[in-house]
Amino acid sequence: MTTSLLQRKLDIDDVADRLRRAGVSSKCSVCASDSGYDGWVIADEYVSVVPWRGTQFVFDGGYPCILVSCSVCGHTSLFNAHILGLMD
Repeated sequence: MTTSLLQRKLDIDDVADRLRRAGVSSKCSVCASDSGYDGWVIADEYVSVVPWRGTQFVFDGGYPCILVSCSVCGHTSLFNAHILGLMD
């Protein structure tokens, strides 16, 4: 699963559109800057959150996410790629 995520590049406009349709505010929750979706830094590849199993991390795929950062203060948020409909 990790290999397939690394090979897939994201369409930034598609990600911004899906965030907009999901009702995600374009206003930063930390600095309150509202430069719109174009003002966000959206990573062009998936990132993965890996689960913690009490004594170790499990690196067998994890949860595919989209990384979005505020271009003013750098606050970074993760959005589940499955819920946004970006994963097959």
